[in-house]
Amino acid sequence: MYLQPEWMTSGTTHRSEKSAAGILLCPDPAVSKELEPVLRNHLHGLSLLQVGTYPNRKSLQELIEKHSPLAVFVCVDSDRETALRIIAALAEEEGQLQIVAILKQNDPDLLLSCLRHGATEFLLRPFDNEEVKNVLGRLSHLVSGATPGKSGAKLCCVMPAKGACGASTIAANLAYHCRQTGLSKVLLADLDPLTGTIGFQLKLESQYGVVDALSRVDGLDEGVWRSLVAHWHGVDVLLSPSDPMLTLRDQQDPTHLLHFARQLYEMIFVDCGGVYGAWELAIARAASTILLVTTNEVPALQATQKALAYFDSKQVEREKLHVVVNRYSPLTGLRQEAIAKALYMDITHVIPSDYEAVMKSLMEGKPISSHSEAGKALVSVSRHVLGKAPNKPAKKSPGWADLVAAIFSRATF
Repeated sequence: MYLQPEWMTSGTTHRSEKSAAGILLCPDPAVSKELEPVLRNHLHGLSLLQVGTYPNRKSLQELIEKHSPLAVFVCVDSDRETALRIIAALAEEEGQLQIVAILKQNDPDLLLSCLRHGATEFLLRPFDNEEVKNVLGRLSHLVSGATPGKSGAKLCCVMPAKGACGASTIAANLAYHCRQTGLSKVLLADLDPLTGTIGFQLKLESQYGVVDALSRVDGLDEGVWRSLVAHWHGVDVLLSPSDPMLTLRDQQDPTHLLHFARQLYEMIFVDCGGVYGAWELAIARAASTILLVTTNEVPALQATQKALAYFDSKQVEREKLHVVVNRYSPLTGLRQEAIAKALYMDITHVIPSDYEAVMKSLMEGKPISSHSEAGKALVSVSRHVLGKAPNKPAKKSPGWADLVAAIFSRATF
């Protein structure tokens, strides 16, 4: 059942008689004629001001000051360049003004351009009553400042205790193996905006990614999201920018992006660039599980000790922290028992050193073979993350030696 948004109720009294719940800027009479009754149907008696031309900047400011709208609906296709300038100008306005771009068709490039200029929502022609209702419902959520609730989707954050521990490779392969277990919706998100390598490792390219998702996170919907993600062996992949200059340096909180993604997926793996900083800490706190990746080399273990101490100081729950020792070989570095003793905690997973299988995977941009030693370990980790019991080794058929031993064990002399 659709609940009437609080800001659309007839009891609203804080707005003046001249105010409008929304302003429709649409020079196209056909679009205006089609959209106007649908909008009014869901505004529940509140006013909608129609403007049949694109106003200049001064006129636009006068409209906003006079009517104090909650939302402005901008028809983009009539004059794309002018419409985008209007959207950008509206985005500069103070307050919680919501900007809805009206498009005649689903054009991913135009849609992303609207996002980058400041649009927070979209409506596509033909205008469906249900879609308009959903958009207005999301706008009411933004205006009221409601905080999103928790989602049931699991989020696994893979963090390297020290650089070059193989965290990105582990994150990608865990996402693949979880998809193979039968989950239909799995996301791999490269949230290392400066030095992310997921795109390089998986041989993926996309002109869109995490920067676009973050720039207008309040305007995301499933249609927009589909144009932002790439695809790899059944896994959706949100890529970091190939050009570090595109990074949103003032973006310090990925929480809302993660919340949105948790509405769409059953399992999310986040490849995080490191442990320290507000960005990384926000991801760690949002995660259901944190895999702290290290190796059995002494410098990496010292970095792991510091990372665990840092998490403790920031009140990140130890219960969701799991240490993964990657590229493990008992012939080099510390043994597993010594690592656990040095860290004062058990080692949850050990992934053996398997240079040939890993390098073959990286060269081809494919998952590590599940028949390799590293691949078998990654399957085990993925089952643990999903809360499933580890695969039991197959029982061997008894050979002649076993049969002879069994006969003699029962023999009496």
